[in-house]
Amino acid sequence: MLDNVLPSTSNVWIFQCNPKLYKIKEALSDSEVIRCFHWKVKQHKDKIAKGHFGIIWCSGLSGGIYAITELISDPGFFVESDSEKKYWIDLTGEQGSQYRVKMKIIRNLAETPLIKDVI
Repeated sequence: MLDNVLPSTSNVWIFQCNPKLYKIKEALSDSEVIRCFHWKVKQHKDKIAKGHFGIIWCSGLSGGIYAITELISDPGFFVESDSEKKYWIDLTGEQGSQYRVKMKIIRNLAETPLIKDVI
């Protein structure tokens, strides 16, 4: 099913989303957001790099894979765009320049996510 988009590298990172804090399905339907999406990096800052791939994993009852991404920057201090900010349910602790990576969506699974129970 996903053979044509899965990377042939071991450099794949999981980026977790909590749907109680961020409206990921809505963000993934925004054409401006999916071209350049910022994600906070808390771990492995020295290993994550431009050209690697990412998986957007959503937690919760409908948890699973919601997108496959390509990292288009090394981690650095970035500010989210206004188009991204509007999907936060609670912006506490998310504003301003933070250690993030820029990514673009290469496979959007928001409408048909790979749910954890199926995986």
